[in-house]
Formats: sequence, structure tokens, C-alpha cells
Amino acid sequence: MNDQSSFSDVPLVAHASQAASPVRSLTVSGTLHASGELRLEYRMSAALERVRLAPATCHAQRRDELWRHTCFEWFAGREGEARYCEFNFSPAGDWAVYAFAGYRAARRDAAQRRVDVTTRASADGVLSVQATLDLAAAFDLDAAALAQGRWQCNAAAVIEDVDGVVSCWAVHHPRAQPDFHDLDGFRIALLPRAQPAATTPGAAATGSRR
Repeated sequence: MNDQSSFSDVPLVAHASQAASPVRSLTVSGTLHASGELRLEYRMSAALERVRLAPATCHAQRRDELWRHTCFEWFAGREGEARYCEFNFSPAGDWAVYAFAGYRAARRDAAQRRVDVTTRASADGVLSVQATLDLAAAFDLDAAALAQGRWQCNAAAVIEDVDGVVSCWAVHHPRAQPDFHDLDGFRIALLPRAQPAATTPGAAATGSRR
């Protein structure tokens, strides 16, 4: 894993135990900012007419059990810590954020004003799902604390076809059965993007002058 604040087109793969899916490919890109804001984009190439997608809602809200249908997910924890958070968001706009004390332990709702979700589908069968998360709020950290240590993350998705059959996708599947919570699957390493250095008003620019 390479430490970075941004990553691009990281592939997700279907779990080997599952049947064929209408999905041809699925990738994730993102940037973690110093404020704790994490911007993600999932891009899925598929036979979209075979994918069950809930219609967009004008009143997106926090909602449990999004994973029962087509849902995109993000898992994040700090290196060396057992606790982690799970973010779920539907292409329709609904979302959920949970905090765990350890592997599937002591689940509770995590703080989050909302998760902003934007979904676009193209004529050539590409679905783009963009989400903006507040990692700092979910972990109850300020910017300084957020920047201490490396973040280990996993991107995942549950894709339901029109027959109700689901396939599970992730950056890495460490177990014989799908399990997005296994820390061994957290293969994306992130450090928050540093804030630009402040410039003193009136200070001369460095370098030669022409």
C-alpha cells in the first residue's frame, strides 16, 4: 500500500463464490482532504437494464439496511486501531454511517450531517456514483488528530440484478465468503491532503524576477 491523499480507478472485483453479474467492471477514485472531507466516485460499467436501481429521491435520508439492494460502501479505520466506520450510500441518495468498536462489535450510528450522493448514468452503460463523506465527524476528530497516522480503507459494493440476485464487490476479498468488515481487506492507504501553506500578505515571491 502506498501512502497518498488521492487514488484513481482502483478496481473492485466480484467475490469468487458468486454467479455471473451484469457488471463488466467497477472502479473507485477519491481524495481525502485535510478537513476530513472524503470525495469518492464509483464508476460501474454494466448492462444497466439488468441492474436493479432504486429511483432517485428528492428527500434523501439516513436509512438502515441499504445493503439489501444495490448499494456502494466505504470502510475506514486508522492503522493500529480496532475501531472503524462503515459508510453506505444508495444510488437513489439515501445513506447510513456506522461506527464499530472492533470487528462487527458494538455498532452504533456515527455522526454525519449527511452524505451527499450524485448519480449519473450514460447511454453507453456507465453508472457514476459520487459521494462526499465527513471522515472527521464520523470518528469525532479534529483536523489535527485526523492527520495523525495512516488511514486504511476498503471500497465495496452490493449490486442487485433485476432477478433479485446480488453480487458482492470489493478491492480485496480475504475470506471464502464475502465479508467487507475484515480488516485484511482494507487495502487502500490514505493520508489527508495537506492544507496549502499560508502566505503572508505583501510577501515577495521566491525565485528570480524578470
